[in-house]
Amino acid sequence: MNIADVCWLATGAYGAHILEEASFHWVEWARSISGLNVSKKIFYWINAAVLLLGVLAAFAAERFPVLAMAYFMLMLINGTFFHLGAFLWKRRYSPGLFTSIFLFYPVSYVGLRAANSEALLTPLRTVESLLLGAAFMSVPLIVFRLANRTRGGA
Repeated sequence: MNIADVCWLATGAYGAHILEEASFHWVEWARSISGLNVSKKIFYWINAAVLLLGVLAAFAAERFPVLAMAYFMLMLINGTFFHLGAFLWKRRYSPGLFTSIFLFYPVSYVGLRAANSEALLTPLRTVESLLLGAAFMSVPLIVFRLANRTRGGA
């Protein structure tokens, strides 16, 4: 499986992750632990953008491997800090935890391994993809915070 194929797989994994989050009321959970007035509408728009990013990464993987690897890093950051980390911190289930552990980690591993086997996983690209993945992951946080400011807080 090449890096583009894994991007398609990752996009599907992210779709399953969104279904888990929606089915188990991630928005309400996030409100309860963060104090932010998290909007369902913004939640769905952000997740639609993440799926679109996965499609773009799949199409551009061979020409722009950092984008593809950043998508894998986004998944790892999301799963580790926003689901596993939140679960360990709050000692309660974080909607999205199961897909993070059972889909995000394995798919990201396969993706980074494919990048390595295609000689795309250089130290510089690894750092670039990690930084870009972190930047992508920061967007929802910024959007939720800005939305709270315009609404006057929670």
